[in-house]
Amino acid sequence: MFEDSLALKELDSFAQLSKLNRTGSRVAIGVHLITNSGRHIHITEKRHCSKCETFTLQVCHKVRYQENSEQAGTLLKKSYWVCPVCLTETEEVKSQPLPSDKVKIINRLLRMQGDYAIESMSISSHPEKLVVEITVKD
Repeated sequence: MFEDSLALKELDSFAQLSKLNRTGSRVAIGVHLITNSGRHIHITEKRHCSKCETFTLQVCHKVRYQENSEQAGTLLKKSYWVCPVCLTETEEVKSQPLPSDKVKIINRLLRMQGDYAIESMSISSHPEKLVVEITVKD
């Protein structure tokens, strides 16, 4: 059905493309980011498309972090977004501080949910203190 579609040819470059749907003249794509732990994350955001001249629900298909050589103690976060209507790709670059020890501990605790039979987890952050409550499945 989509063999001759220009949209399908454009989408060939997206390695993480999971599905293609056509509704009228619009093309909707479903893209998943895959984390180092194997989790699938779907990121969408209402953003302005310069080609369509309107706000569309765009899909983030790649996020990369690198050290900021111009400013010590910060990272450059590059996000790549695609408009599902016209398939225009845009790159967004933001500078953000390096994660603190508290953030690293919280991220490690959240990764535990995939390794153990955890029913629920509650993390409260206070100055100089983290309070963690974990309910384990029997």
